[in-house]
Amino acid sequence: MSNLIVIESHGRTREQISAMLVEGGHDVRSFGSAAEALEAVDASDPRVDLVVVAWDIAGEVSGSEFMLRLRQRRASYPCLVISAWLDLATRNRAVALGAADLLLKPIDGNRLRNSVSRALGDPRVTDPLFQELRGKLVGEAPVFLDAVLKLSQAIRGGDTGILLIGESGVGKEIFAQLVHQKSRPASTRIEAVNIAGFSESLIESELFGHEKGAFTGADRMRCGAFERAGAGTLFLDEIGDLNPALQPKLLRAIEQRQFYRVGGSQPMKFEARLVCATSRNLAAAVRSGVFRPDLYHRVSEFEIRIPPLRERKGDMRPLAEHFLRDTGAVLEREAMAVLESYSFPGNVRELQNLLKQAVAVHKGRSILPADLPGEIMQEREATGSEAAPGWDRRLLAMSRSEALVEIEKDFDRIYLQQRIAQAGGNRTKAAEAMGITPKTLRQKLRECGLGHLVGPEEEEKT
Repeated sequence: MSNLIVIESHGRTREQISAMLVEGGHDVRSFGSAAEALEAVDASDPRVDLVVVAWDIAGEVSGSEFMLRLRQRRASYPCLVISAWLDLATRNRAVALGAADLLLKPIDGNRLRNSVSRALGDPRVTDPLFQELRGKLVGEAPVFLDAVLKLSQAIRGGDTGILLIGESGVGKEIFAQLVHQKSRPASTRIEAVNIAGFSESLIESELFGHEKGAFTGADRMRCGAFERAGAGTLFLDEIGDLNPALQPKLLRAIEQRQFYRVGGSQPMKFEARLVCATSRNLAAAVRSGVFRPDLYHRVSEFEIRIPPLRERKGDMRPLAEHFLRDTGAVLEREAMAVLESYSFPGNVRELQNLLKQAVAVHKGRSILPADLPGEIMQEREATGSEAAPGWDRRLLAMSRSEALVEIEKDFDRIYLQQRIAQAGGNRTKAAEAMGITPKTLRQKLRECGLGHLVGPEEEEKT
């Protein structure tokens, strides 16, 4: 029997919802206000499995404020949101705060019970490894939690190759570190190589090592990253920058689980787990002939997209508070508003560095807009109060084909959410209205980072 909480200020509606859930075999506690529920229930209460909360609840604490406070307490149980009106803004806000589902009043009993069953079966709630990883990472945006869930699944995948995809600064190396910590013996090491940091003449020796006399200047034998990693983890960052001439050698080493030092004839065992990362669109690189398709499929057996900061709605404040935790500094509301309007092309790493600068220059305990770096204020002045799109500079660093793929994804993120909202949340009807199949809609949702909008019942069909 699951333990549920119902929060609804309208007494008759509260009683009806509670009765529906009791009929479904659940133990239910109900509250007439969100403030009352917060006082009665601690975020770590083991008796709480799920909360049903009215978005438009009366009282000093609204439904959205209630969910925000739960997230600040890092509560792990899911929430279902009910409301008399669910427009696109409400849906987006509720999803950003971690809503497992949204239901329109008057509530249908079967719809409610099915939604509760799906939420209680959500692996993000029941998977202990996911919960452990979630505790090590800062962020509650659904698109980020989707990446964390995939990380937990990848860790369980034995020696399956993992490809981490994301812009510079999103945290790919942190994800690789977690793969190593949770899937390899504690006595082993993670060996990291940034392929973009080596010239074409040096990268082969850096990866595979070389024998004495293998080339001019090789006055002694040197172990490469494949050898240094041992039985631990080999993390190859910016794999998309690998010289095409070296790609076949890397492929053979992965497939045969052995390699040769440069100038050597003795095969060496490759025992490490391979984790690769890229800020490039490797699928586009394959289509353009820059990256080998067989190597791409080998390194991306389990692909995880880590979203950029601009897609992680609601995560700015907890991230900022995390980086400032040991400094004694407090980010004032006006400064937070400036940060939330900035595009952050450098993502989480840029936020961390920016706050370090602010702490170094600010006078007193409070960080004000004047304490923030000049480029942030300049962008705010250039764009007014609206947030800058943030993708223009990023696209200019890509090939045309890669840029077009990213532009299409940015458009789809807005377009698909709008069409699903117009269809009342019914994805099948939304697909029909767009002239595509439900399967194609599910695929597009995942491709543009909206995997949380794919219902559990739909996942089973794919």
